[in-house]
Amino acid sequence: MSVKQFSLTVASLKTATPYAAYSYSYPHKTAYRPIAPALPLREVWQHEAKDSLFLYVHLPFCEMRCGFCNLFTTANPNEDVVDAYLNQLQRQSICVKRSIGTARYTRSAIGGGTPTYLSAGQLARLFDLLEHSFDVVAHQVPMSVETSPRTAEDDRLRVLKERGVTARSPSEARRMRSCKEIAMR
Repeated sequence: MSVKQFSLTVASLKTATPYAAYSYSYPHKTAYRPIAPALPLREVWQHEAKDSLFLYVHLPFCEMRCGFCNLFTTANPNEDVVDAYLNQLQRQSICVKRSIGTARYTRSAIGGGTPTYLSAGQLARLFDLLEHSFDVVAHQVPMSVETSPRTAEDDRLRVLKERGVTARSPSEARRMRSCKEIAMR
């Protein structure tokens, strides 16, 4: 390695952050703005194809705020805050379903935040909500769920397995037992 190459390597190490390789495929939260005038969701969707949609549900809760995170999320909220969010999500999902009308979902994801921050009961309630409001049954629609090693407890993983989740985020796969191992107990 030449001195010039070495100098460039050292310089890049000095300016690198631990999050340099972390990239988003969606806009930063500061990019969102109010749409004026507000458009009714029914009108927005009326001419769109609805035969192969991707359903994403955002759960803005985590056990801690990561340094790289720029998402709408809250660390360690009380259980009543999570329950209130799920109540509102249920009301909103009914409105969205009515506005979109008949639709077919071919993929789905639950992210955030960290959905496994929810208790096993809250996770089960979320899956019930998706099935009831959007006809998304994880056993029939490929679904991924963001997880964390700190919140991926056996009871929560059991819910994911029972509901047919097909993928978990890779961050926890290095440390955690698979859902299949838990089911074999």
